[in-house]
Amino acid sequence: MAWAAERFAGRLVASTSFGAHSAVMLDLVARVAPETPIVFIDTGYLFPETYRFAEQLTRRLGLDVRVYAPRITAARQEALYGQRWEHGDEGVAAYLADNKVEPMQRALKDAQLAPSDLDYVNAHATATLVGDRTESSATAQVLGATVPVSSTKAFTGHTLGACGALEAAFCVAMMEQGFLAPSRNLYRLDKECAPLDYIMGDARPSHARRVMTNNFAFGGINTSLILGARP
Repeated sequence: MAWAAERFAGRLVASTSFGAHSAVMLDLVARVAPETPIVFIDTGYLFPETYRFAEQLTRRLGLDVRVYAPRITAARQEALYGQRWEHGDEGVAAYLADNKVEPMQRALKDAQLAPSDLDYVNAHATATLVGDRTESSATAQVLGATVPVSSTKAFTGHTLGACGALEAAFCVAMMEQGFLAPSRNLYRLDKECAPLDYIMGDARPSHARRVMTNNFAFGGINTSLILGARP
């Protein structure tokens, strides 16, 4: 923690789910780098004990917690529309579209960027028919068809809760080393996927300065993160 605070002074961000195991790391942050923003994604589905624990720990450690939640939470969507993922392909498609467009739009707005400012998108892309089709459509809707897109899951498999951190690290590595990884084993596109600039075959040389990495999951954990290269 001390090394990170020194190396990335003023540019360090932490995230937490406020599980019991989080207390140790958050205590370290509070002691070593108390000015660090703490990102907390509130899905509306957390246990009451988790919300109480988060409040207690925030007050006790004096944390700078930044709470992020969708404009229509997963719980509110379920109250309004039911569990759409149980309503066949049409219901799943509607659910996924609603929860993929808004995070990308918000990320661009928060970063004060236009879609044309992005040099690459690392897609969530779990190789499901409905998921990949709706994600490609949402990407085209928000970003257009010219931004290069691939998924590093083709190299690692789906690492579930670890995929967001891993794929963000891969994006940093690609920016630093001057390439964009392809979607491994992608040779033929689904005709139902949007016509994006998919990176296929070999890695593509690149001097990407700003990249977006997306993670979209059931239950409301839908995030779009924009990373920028160091000046």
